[in-house]
Amino acid sequence: MTAAEMTENLAKVQVQMPRDDYYAASEDRKVVTPENVGGLLEYPALFHAMSEDRELRPALSEAMTTGRALSDFLSLQPEEFLQAYVVAEGPVNPKTGKPYGTDTKVYAEWRASQDKTPVSTEQFNMFGKMAIAYNTHSFVKELAGYVCHRNATLAAKLHGVDCLCRIDRLYVGDGTVVAIDVKTTSDLNGFIRSADALHYREQQALICRILEANGFDNVQVRIAAIEKGPLPRCGVFGVRGLDGVCVTVDTILRDYGNSLTTGSFRTLFEAPGVI
Repeated sequence: MTAAEMTENLAKVQVQMPRDDYYAASEDRKVVTPENVGGLLEYPALFHAMSEDRELRPALSEAMTTGRALSDFLSLQPEEFLQAYVVAEGPVNPKTGKPYGTDTKVYAEWRASQDKTPVSTEQFNMFGKMAIAYNTHSFVKELAGYVCHRNATLAAKLHGVDCLCRIDRLYVGDGTVVAIDVKTTSDLNGFIRSADALHYREQQALICRILEANGFDNVQVRIAAIEKGPLPRCGVFGVRGLDGVCVTVDTILRDYGNSLTTGSFRTLFEAPGVI
């Protein structure tokens, strides 16, 4: 398909879903998303239990909150970003004269009382530097001739399982689409080492399968990891052995689809093993 044909197809299949609704669906485990597929890979029975019992679901980590804020910063115009976020330091500790830490009860209570999601001045300024690191990366600059769609949300039923993804940047060119998943890291070298433990490869495989199910051929998936800090740098990574990782994701989705039918969910440790 040409870029125009793929853009027309995207307009037909794209799901119109607000950001907060997408994240709520992902956290509820009612659909499988790149954000929650790691839990399904590790413990299908618990994944399903979380879909029925909110108390079992883990709290949103500070790293995930920061990543979502950066994604919005990259995707929205400044005035749109400030409609959803407020740049504020939070309550000040009278003993130190400095803001309470983000992991304190005082800060959590203050944050819960805000109409908008707060980001600190330091975070806001850092986001600007991180955006520059992303936009000036050589791989991203090579996509300048592609049509860029931000926060493209797509749905698919894979092996009987409802799946959903929200792609930070979807670049459409003649005969190919490039999906870029933006992530943050405190250490770009450590990010590479943590890819297995955090199931980054399987996340990209799921995005690939959802794009294919929506009629897109010749799909490329990439992770753009942007380092936090005084001088952010960006690394763009493909997935080694993507076809094999896609097969792994197909297998776990097929098993989970069967479990939804039978009502019996696996722990993945049913059989004796060897360590």
